[in-house]
Amino acid sequence: MLVAVFLTRLLFNIVAGILSLNVSWADGLGSVFETKYKNLTGDCQLDCGLVAEGACFDVFNSTSGFEYTYGPQENALAFFTFRLLHQL
Repeated sequence: MLVAVFLTRLLFNIVAGILSLNVSWADGLGSVFETKYKNLTGDCQLDCGLVAEGACFDVFNSTSGFEYTYGPQENALAFFTFRLLHQL
């Protein structure tokens, strides 16, 4: 008799992000963004975001989900890319 045993794999976090050309809020990724972001719950939360005009954020190091890391405006793309790759 042949018996098959399947090992279960541990679930892993799926990184969720957003990309944008620009930010129309007057303060960019400032207080308005943080207020809107905190209203997202559960599967609607984002882990990272990149604005092509020079801004990025992530919450990869956050224990609460609301501690932001912002990248430098002049190197936002590189900063975002390396932070994202490190999470994968």
